[in-house]
Amino acid sequence: MAAQSDRQAREEFFTRMAELFHDKVTSVEMVCLEAEDEVYAVLKLKPVQKNAGLWGLLIIGEKGLYFYAHPTESPLLGMFRTASNGKPPVEQICDFTVFKSLKVRRVEKRGLFGKSFEKYLLAVDIVLDDGGKSTFFLRTQNTASAVSEKIAHTATA
Repeated sequence: MAAQSDRQAREEFFTRMAELFHDKVTSVEMVCLEAEDEVYAVLKLKPVQKNAGLWGLLIIGEKGLYFYAHPTESPLLGMFRTASNGKPPVEQICDFTVFKSLKVRRVEKRGLFGKSFEKYLLAVDIVLDDGGKSTFFLRTQNTASAVSEKIAHTATA
């Protein structure tokens, strides 16, 4: 019973994201988006806590990449918000296809024995319409090589 409801919830989520982004969802990956404040502003995203990153789903579609963050807040922040009649958190989305250029790459690191790649970190370089460039990072739960392989099959790659 639970497996069927999980499968149904997944299918409903995929359908909702496909309608939202006008793209068929092929895969999702749990990631933590890490960026400077200026880059968050460009992405029109707001982390729940400063310097903590923004956990969400990297949605891999046939035509592009997207980010979805479920509305969350810590219990303490929720208590303060409720006491001050503040607005509840909202879901956050980012359509990476709106940028002039997007490049996802593995992050190299130098070690004592030469170069290697970070196991769970991807860098995303974007070019804005005005020619400006920004970079942010996706900390992955699955290996970065596996996630980048899935991304390579999108039209964005």
